[in-house]
Amino acid sequence: MRRRFIGCVLVAALSVTALACTDSSGNGESRSSLAGADVDGNGVRDDVDAKVGQLTSDPAVAAYLLAVARNQQQVVTFDTGAPDAADTAFALASETDRLISCPPAGIDDDRADALFDQVARAVANTPSREAQVDELGALIDGRSFYLPRCDQPAPTPVTPPT
Repeated sequence: MRRRFIGCVLVAALSVTALACTDSSGNGESRSSLAGADVDGNGVRDDVDAKVGQLTSDPAVAAYLLAVARNQQQVVTFDTGAPDAADTAFALASETDRLISCPPAGIDDDRADALFDQVARAVANTPSREAQVDELGALIDGRSFYLPRCDQPAPTPVTPPT
């Protein structure tokens, strides 16, 4: 049975190229520092890109893990102090829930869970990034999620303002 995302699970995703951003995250670190280096501009830090390459050579699984990494990258870089931060946090967490609940066809649920966790840990690999994940959890505290429809395309990506 698939585990359900409710509350504080490692989260974050989609195209974040906040490298030029200089405002602070609320955790004392700039968003550009939290974002890290993304030389190819694919929304995934270069060290996480390399981790995905180490985890799989299957193109479908790699695409899934890059989507996970983009989601998690957005979690650690979004502005938790913005007026709409709670709504952005909920949208990011909902996308995380969809990614956890809807791995690609042909990948075993347990393997998908293990790979998801490895990528999420690779993204939130510093105390400041972990603090951003905790902030997201606090912002969504008490909200519930609908069961994602895995037979439908993903919703429009969340792209927080930079």
